[in-house]
Amino acid sequence: MGGGSIAPSFSEDIDDMLASFSSNKTLGGVGFNDQRKAARYRVRWHADILIDGQRVDSGFIKDISTQGASIYLNTSLHIEKCTLRIHIPPLVSSSRSDIMEVDRK
Repeated sequence: MGGGSIAPSFSEDIDDMLASFSSNKTLGGVGFNDQRKAARYRVRWHADILIDGQRVDSGFIKDISTQGASIYLNTSLHIEKCTLRIHIPPLVSSSRSDIMEVDRK
């Protein structure tokens, strides 16, 4: 699922949100050779996969960047066209979660 394109407005929103994380949250470490163009940030956000508007599976986002995400699902899906619904937790506990939908076509 990683590697689906994100619309520019979503990309800007993700850039702003990821900028609020401290740099020690980026992936990396001894023996980790990551050649990606965009820094990835560790998260644990709930996610749903929808096909034709119907939820078919759920899981979580392990890491995310403006270029893609690592998604763990309950089942293995080999699909070309779907919607990923990401539940982004609030930064303030009194706020509600935001939901971002990303289409993969």
